[in-house]
Amino acid sequence: MPKTLGRLMGALAGIIVVVIAALQNRQPVQLHLYFWILPHVPLVLLVLLAMLVGVAIGAIGMWWDRQRGGRRARLGKPSGRKIAAPGVDPANSGAASAPTANGQAGPQETHPSGGPPPDQGPGPR
Repeated sequence: MPKTLGRLMGALAGIIVVVIAALQNRQPVQLHLYFWILPHVPLVLLVLLAMLVGVAIGAIGMWWDRQRGGRRARLGKPSGRKIAAPGVDPANSGAASAPTANGQAGPQETHPSGGPPPDQGPGPR
């Protein structure tokens, strides 16, 4: 299934669920907002309004994140996320850790290719 068709089906299913939930809550309710009292507000309006506000907040957050990411890319700045390779301790400036004689992990020299230096061989198994 193409990605666009899957998104469309998901959006359609979400809209159907929202409409069903809203239509099942048509009774009037009394709404209290600090010093305001709205005596006869249909619950369907409150449900739809709450969902609409949630979608708007999520869309604004995604837009904001995309704008920040695009600005970083244009300025050539790193994103701030550090991804370490397997077996590399990021706190130890890229040195791989291997067990020492007492069984605790300690720094181990690495070759620029990422493996052990050529004179040491493959290491313990």
